[in-house]
Amino acid sequence: MTSPRLTLISVNYRTGPFLIRAFQSFATALQRIPHEVIVVDNASGDGSPAEIRAAMPHAQVIENPANLGVAKAY
Repeated sequence: MTSPRLTLISVNYRTGPFLIRAFQSFATALQRIPHEVIVVDNASGDGSPAEIRAAMPHAQVIENPANLGVAKAY
């Protein structure tokens, strides 16, 4: 795989369906751009990480054991 030219990073806390739709909206624009998607889940506890993995198998999902807040999650 080519090294990504673009990295999309998002922190998630109980917003899995919204985050999935947001990244799906980028899909067409990113087809020709090498990219990676990283999602950091802040202990959502609502099944978001599994939903994200199922909808976006190419994404790297990092699960924090606690809600660390946005600054620490990045």
